[in-house]
Amino acid sequence: MIVFQNRAIRASAGTGKTFRLAHRYIGLMATGVQPERICALTFSRKAAGEIFDKIVEHLCGAATDEKKRARTAGAILKEKLCVPQDTPESYRNLLRELLNQGHRLRIGTLDSFILGIVRAFPMELGIPPETQPVNGDGGEALAMRLSILTRLFDPSRANGPDGRNEGDMFLRDFRQACFGQVTKSLVARLDRLISDFYGFYRQHSKADCHWGVIDRIWEPAERWWEDPELRSVVIPADLPVRLAGAFGAADSKGNLGKACAAIAAAAMAHSADRSWPDLNETILSRLLQYAAQSSPPAINYSRKDYSVPAVLWPPLRRALGNLIGVEVARALERTKGQRAVLDRYDRLYSGALGTDGRFTFEDLSRILGADGLRPSRKQSESNRLFIDYRLDGMLDHWLLDEFQDTSNTQWSALGNLIDEVIQGSGRSFFYVGDVKQSIYGWRGGNHRLFGAVLENYKNADERAITTESINACHRSLPAIIDTVNMVFENLAGWEPDIAGDQRLRKDAIDAFSGAWEKHVSARLGEGEGFASLLEYEPKKKTAKPDGAGEGDGGEEEYSDDPAQFEAVAEVLKQVQPTKRSITVAVLVGTNEDGRACVDVLRRQLSEVPVVHEGTGGIVDNPVVCLLLALVR
Repeated sequence: MIVFQNRAIRASAGTGKTFRLAHRYIGLMATGVQPERICALTFSRKAAGEIFDKIVEHLCGAATDEKKRARTAGAILKEKLCVPQDTPESYRNLLRELLNQGHRLRIGTLDSFILGIVRAFPMELGIPPETQPVNGDGGEALAMRLSILTRLFDPSRANGPDGRNEGDMFLRDFRQACFGQVTKSLVARLDRLISDFYGFYRQHSKADCHWGVIDRIWEPAERWWEDPELRSVVIPADLPVRLAGAFGAADSKGNLGKACAAIAAAAMAHSADRSWPDLNETILSRLLQYAAQSSPPAINYSRKDYSVPAVLWPPLRRALGNLIGVEVARALERTKGQRAVLDRYDRLYSGALGTDGRFTFEDLSRILGADGLRPSRKQSESNRLFIDYRLDGMLDHWLLDEFQDTSNTQWSALGNLIDEVIQGSGRSFFYVGDVKQSIYGWRGGNHRLFGAVLENYKNADERAITTESINACHRSLPAIIDTVNMVFENLAGWEPDIAGDQRLRKDAIDAFSGAWEKHVSARLGEGEGFASLLEYEPKKKTAKPDGAGEGDGGEEEYSDDPAQFEAVAEVLKQVQPTKRSITVAVLVGTNEDGRACVDVLRRQLSEVPVVHEGTGGIVDNPVVCLLLALVR
């Protein structure tokens, strides 16, 4: 009897994650596992379609080409599974079996699988039998959110537990959530608060999650601004004047002195009823680096070090302590208020789900999570949903793609099933991903789950999950891979001089560096490739030319095409993609940047067809823009 091995693969970009997963699937079939007992899940319908296509492609290739058959056999052996007989007929039989079971295959998205379980147990879960999930960012979800916000503002709502009107209590909490901030549009501000923080709240709303509690953030000894000795320092009224001339009168020295003087004046006067002052953030960040120490520091400015006079450092430090103390207190108050507002919103949201039934996929995952009835293949388990007789098949083998983007909520819905697989014999769990490519933290993706799952089952003896790393990239030529290695190989050893909130996060760098392994190109002998770093001079905005944009509403500043996209156009002119019949990909940071880049390339490269692959509103279509212009 074959022993199925549980496996986790760390696979860098272009190294063949889908290739390995597809051959794992083929190997399981070759070992005698029925296709309907294999569950292969990923994050998008497109990716799920690619998994199915690759399985079919590899089976077809092995059935028609001897070299491809040998390659497929080698990939199956890596999974320690049975290899089919070395004949075209054996692979044709596997292909026929796969296609005959097409209506029962479990190759899809995590969301669709969870939806299938929910629809199989509507009575047990207390939801409508034909639940149709809505897009969490779509119109129906927005309408539901606005309906709940309207109820929050409703002055006729019943009194709360302390006898006060619920509407009044909500406004109190909302004022606390906006503590120290100017709020002109209450509805817009509240809507943004819900959009930005409700997902985080749902993961951290239990009693052991402490919002706005300073001791959970810093130990008392770490809060230098609360030091009694520092708070006893008297700040002389002329501190800004003395700082202005403390470093000399020359250009750079004078500018440093003026910046320190402005910071001291603002910090001395800062209070809870004042907004954050407009300061030189670069100098401020450097001062704050040393604010916890009592000895006067040397501040680097214009590539030179300037020592803060010993007599001025204590009062300047005391002023900085006031600035930080006010902001910390304000942030703590806002955090407490946000928790209170989100508590109120969550109560109404939970009630609305029971009546409206407009669930998002996040809602459905939570229904099957740690607080709900979790799926199980053990009929005797209490508080479990016995899925075998409802899902028309028993799932023995799990293959998860892009695991670094799995959220805690999704894992809570699946984790019990995976636990049963790992503990049982004749079954297996396989997952593949790359924590360095985890980019969906904003929607709940948790790259730490990759290692947490390994840690959880490290003592499972022969059922422990074996690990493997693959870093041979089949997508890029050596020059590209060499550039990637140069940039990222010693990422922890450098940090650009960026001020304020833009500074790179050390924990993110450490996590990335911990997962980093040197990449190699698998395309040796195919050419070297080419990589370069181009620097461009950003354009300054200029006055709008006479007649430009008439009717668009006024005297706004006018700018030519963005310099970065003009630089891209110049590169493409040299590459000549149309003449050479090649496809060129241009990657940008946002959909907005993508649309702007496309506009520039269409204007400057009229002979090159340009397509924007991304999301956008209807008004982003040039034809729609033209029609709107005609009717304005």
